[in-house]
Amino acid sequence: MQLRGRVQDTKRRVAAARTTLERHDQQADKLSADLNSSRERLTEHSREAGVAAGNLLEAAGRAGIDWDGDPLTLEGNVIAITKARAATRAADLDAVKAELARTAIAKQARDQAAETLTAAEARHRSAEEELASAQRTLADIRTQAHQALADWAHRWNSSTGAEPTVTDDDHQALARAIDRIGEPDAPGLPATFSALTRQRREATSLLVHQLGEGCKSLRKELSDEQDRRAEIAAERDEAPAADPLRQAPRHGRAGGPLWQLVQFKDHVDDDAAAGVEAALQGAGLLTAWIHPNPAATVDDLAARRHDGYLLALPADRRPAGRTLADVLCAEDEADVDRESIEAVLASISMIEPTDAAVAAAPATIITADGLFVQGIQVGAFTKESAEYIGPKARAARRAARLADCDAAIARIGEQLGALEERHRTQTGALDALDRAERALPATVDLARGARAVDTASGKISGTRQAVVEARTVHDTKTRDLSVTQRRLRQVAEEHAMPSDPQLIAVVEQGLADFLTAGPALHEARRRAHSTERDVHDRERLLGEHDRQREGLDETLREESGLLAEIVAALDTAEAEHGPEAAAVADQVGRAEEELRWAGEVREGARTALSASREERAAANQTLSLLRDALAGVVSEHLRQLLTFGTCALPELRPLLEITTTRPWPVEAEWPDPIHAAAELAERFVHAVTDDSAQDSERDLATDATSYVPADALHLIDAYRTALPGRTPASAALQQSASRLSVALHELSDRLAACEQDYRLEWDQVDNIITVQVADADGLAPIAVFAGRLNSRHAEQEILLSERERAVLEDGILTGIAAQIHARTVAARDLVHAMDAATTSRRMSSGATVGISWVLANNLSDSQRIVATILKKDAAHLGPDDLAALRGHFRAEIHAARARDRSQRDRRKSYHQLLTEVLDYRSWRTFQLKLLRPGGAEEILTKARHSVLSGGEKSASIHLPLFAAANAQYASAQPTCPRLIALDEAFAGIDDKYKPELMGLTVAFDLDVIATGHDLWLTYPTVPAVAHYDLHHDEVAHAVSCMLLLWDGDALYVDDGHASSTELAANLLGLTPTRQTPAGTPPSSRLSIPDEDDFDDTDEVLP
Repeated sequence: MQLRGRVQDTKRRVAAARTTLERHDQQADKLSADLNSSRERLTEHSREAGVAAGNLLEAAGRAGIDWDGDPLTLEGNVIAITKARAATRAADLDAVKAELARTAIAKQARDQAAETLTAAEARHRSAEEELASAQRTLADIRTQAHQALADWAHRWNSSTGAEPTVTDDDHQALARAIDRIGEPDAPGLPATFSALTRQRREATSLLVHQLGEGCKSLRKELSDEQDRRAEIAAERDEAPAADPLRQAPRHGRAGGPLWQLVQFKDHVDDDAAAGVEAALQGAGLLTAWIHPNPAATVDDLAARRHDGYLLALPADRRPAGRTLADVLCAEDEADVDRESIEAVLASISMIEPTDAAVAAAPATIITADGLFVQGIQVGAFTKESAEYIGPKARAARRAARLADCDAAIARIGEQLGALEERHRTQTGALDALDRAERALPATVDLARGARAVDTASGKISGTRQAVVEARTVHDTKTRDLSVTQRRLRQVAEEHAMPSDPQLIAVVEQGLADFLTAGPALHEARRRAHSTERDVHDRERLLGEHDRQREGLDETLREESGLLAEIVAALDTAEAEHGPEAAAVADQVGRAEEELRWAGEVREGARTALSASREERAAANQTLSLLRDALAGVVSEHLRQLLTFGTCALPELRPLLEITTTRPWPVEAEWPDPIHAAAELAERFVHAVTDDSAQDSERDLATDATSYVPADALHLIDAYRTALPGRTPASAALQQSASRLSVALHELSDRLAACEQDYRLEWDQVDNIITVQVADADGLAPIAVFAGRLNSRHAEQEILLSERERAVLEDGILTGIAAQIHARTVAARDLVHAMDAATTSRRMSSGATVGISWVLANNLSDSQRIVATILKKDAAHLGPDDLAALRGHFRAEIHAARARDRSQRDRRKSYHQLLTEVLDYRSWRTFQLKLLRPGGAEEILTKARHSVLSGGEKSASIHLPLFAAANAQYASAQPTCPRLIALDEAFAGIDDKYKPELMGLTVAFDLDVIATGHDLWLTYPTVPAVAHYDLHHDEVAHAVSCMLLLWDGDALYVDDGHASSTELAANLLGLTPTRQTPAGTPPSSRLSIPDEDDFDDTDEVLP
């Protein structure tokens, strides 16, 4: 067996030696091939080094760099040497290039200046031609405009009305306006014509309004008269005038008044009939009621019905002699039987002599001349003819009344026709003004032509200046170019460089190539030397490899001889032992194979055990991590649920229509997160590891929320149902927060503006904002507060009826209109006073600035009518004017409320609407005017202000400033300081006009605080000034203050006083301090008289 093992080992060693020798031969072949390749590279690198050396010498020649010797044999660093030589030449090149760049810049600037000069001269010639053309065009357009204006004026001057629509003065003013078109802020023809006819238009508009109201009144009167005539003609107005004491209704009552039931007999003449009817009417018998049945009269009297009745006397008590039955008889178609009527007539006596009638009292007596007697009551009433008793009398009265109605209708119709004719005439005049304004010649071409002339004039001035500047620049640039060219030649000679740009470019390129060739030569030399070393190393390695092959051949021969010896010995042993040795050899082989398999199984088991241990450790670690993660999840879940508790407030549930009333659990009802997580983990582990559990997976979700209280789960499910899938984006949340913030601020402002002592309170907890409002009933959520407001509003609407509201509105609006009128009149008087004060201060040029308060241009027709009414004095403001003001404000308020109701997002309070509607200040605007000596006043616009002199500009700024301060303080309390601060004031104003300006501040009673370098304000127009002069001591680094006092006549500097404090105490009667002095300061020699009371000398300038 040992011989067999040795044979196998020896065979393996022989095979390994043979394999090593083969690999060694392969390596030898590769080393030989690499050596040949390195030799080829060495040849190539040597050639490249030669080329690089040639390039270096060629580049040095082009760059003007001297080079001696062969670069290949150069000792030292080639790169450093080439850089050093290139740096020297680069300095020369930079110097020349710098001068060349200056020369190029100078030449470019000269060329640009020449081009600019040529272009400027061409533009100047073009501008001159354009100006001449524009002037000719403007002259033609202006002539055409004047002709068109003359035609227009002739057309509208030939009016057939009472006065022409356009007067000669209007024509002349419009002609002057045409000449001014093109000037800054010059008004156009429509604006000029509107200003010329404004008063005429306003007066005509007012007259048209008055005539229209008159026509409306006459039409009403005519309609009433025609209705009255129709009633008379239809015999529906036959009865005498109703007695106010007889108020009981007569419609449908049986019977009738006396005048309807009787008529005069044929033998009664007209005079007697008139006297009898007059006496009956005077006695109240004419309209007294007669029932068919006397019992009905008794019933009415018992019921106390307000009326008068006639009851016949019994036959035995009726008067003897003549009675009314002798002159009157019953109507044929009367509702009362003839016997009853005649019994009543027979109960009233008729006596002819007046004395006899009076003597017969207390009987009821009627005379034919209008006398009546009723007991102790005696009276008389006469008329020219009978009017009510009998068809004849009523027909005569009807005819007379119809004649009167016809006359009245004719008279009213004539008045109405005349008034309508005047209304048409004035309306036509007003319309003629509008049509004349619309028919004004168009001045668009004229304005365009004027702008073209102005543009051309400005352009030619600019082009002339541009030519001068361009010529100056061209001359300067030409001189600069000559200087730079001379300097370039000098520098080029100093550095042995050409001055020609092309030759300089050749030098620059050569220097660049030289800088590139140096590193290239260095790299080529490095590669050649490296390749040469590589060839030597490979030759040495190949020699060593040959020597090693000889040793490997010797080893292979020795192992092969040893193998032959061992094989021979094995053959001898097998021949000696026979088959037994072969069987033993097979058993040994199988035993060795089984032993090798058992070793492999043991190693596999060890590996599996180690893997299972590692997996168990990993599973335990994972379980621990999962327990910690579950504890964190449960803690976070409970934290979020507790945070959600603010969303589950009972006040918020109605917003999402959640009706459940179950409370959100308090904090004590929630479990501890650690214990809840541990219990949940145990249940999960048991559910996973328990094979007997059938529905463990299905119950995991239920167990996961078992630690949450039931009330919380119920509320969460309710919120999840109310908000299915509604997850707002972050941008939406931010926008909602912004809108809520704006709404809270707006609600707070509106509650404060209500002046009802409402208090808004809001709190934010976990991003939930709760809003509450405190009112008279206490603090309540915003929804409850809104319900309260709605209930109060409904109650107020019930308490205040429409008629009461109308009466209340009329009363309030009347008071407001009267107050606005009073304020407008006061403001107008204030403006007139300020205008008089400012126009009395003339500048050195004689000009002055005035102030006017004119109507705004954006007013509606209704607002213009109201503004016209507000012009009237209080004595001329009648009820109709107040009614017009009330109507205007009522209509504006209703319109504003209608507009506000359409704005659902930004509703305004009623107070805000009234503030906007009643703001009469926006109806007018202040306007400054410039008045020059002997000339008409001009509106002081920005354009007109820009062409004034410096002093006039400054004065026109100070005058309205003082007037504005006076107007601002006009509504202040009398004790309010009227302060105005001036810093370096009156700049550009001459000393002659400064006293006038300061006198204006005195006239406006302004308290002036002024700072200035040399502004003393010691003018006779200023009654008193306290002046503080500051001095800076540079040595002591201090600032001292000296007080000087002016009393209108003299300036007090020190006046023998030791200090400014002593001067102030003596002259002013007080010590200057930053605190308010206690008490009233005593009077002093610098006291200022009060403008309202010149006897009051106690007001002292503090």
